Amino acid sequence: MSITNGDVAKRAYELAETARGLQRMAALCVSVAAATTTTTSRARAALENVPHSGLRLAAQLLLADLASEPAGPEPAGARPVQLVTGR
Repeated sequence: MSITNGDVAKRAYELAETARGLQRMAALCVSVAAATTTTTSRARAALENVPHSGLRLAAQLLLADLASEPAGPEPAGARPVQLVTGR
């Protein structure tokens, strides 16, 4: 079973609820991009419009990470996605 844009949008929003700063903004960008497009590649293209280069890169990395997660329920004890921004 493959992950859908809806799954990515939901997971990104869940991350935004607990993250702060750049991570929170990146998660919100990913959530909106995934929720308003039909494919991961279109969500990635939508993120190209984010004007702040650091935020754009953080959102693109988060999208790639979330899109590569397996679909379905999260296993017990699963670790949350950690976003590394290079700072």
